Amino acid sequence: MTVHDITELDDETHAAFIEEHATALVLYHATWCGWCQQFKPVYESLRTAAIGKCAIGIVNSKHSCAADVTANGVPVVVRYADGKEVDRFEGYASQEKFMEWVNGSINQ
Repeated sequence: MTVHDITELDDETHAAFIEEHATALVLYHATWCGWCQQFKPVYESLRTAAIGKCAIGIVNSKHSCAADVTANGVPVVVRYADGKEVDRFEGYASQEKFMEWVNGSINQ
């Protein structure tokens, strides 16, 4: 089984990551957020599910690049295509519900 890396992003790497990948999923989370901590293993399941379909990144909300995205709260997963936001998933979800969104979103 191949494992896809999840790239830790910050203010210096965020924009370039989104621009250099045709499709990218990015989780915006906070270390103090209980829902985020519960959701993180669900998001990390993308390591095997998204191979060859998209790049996977993660941003701590302490970085300013997360400010606009997380205005309504965390966790938030944003799908970027060609450098632009095209879809988002907000809040906690079960692995089944999240993967249903991922499969629908990245196969559009």
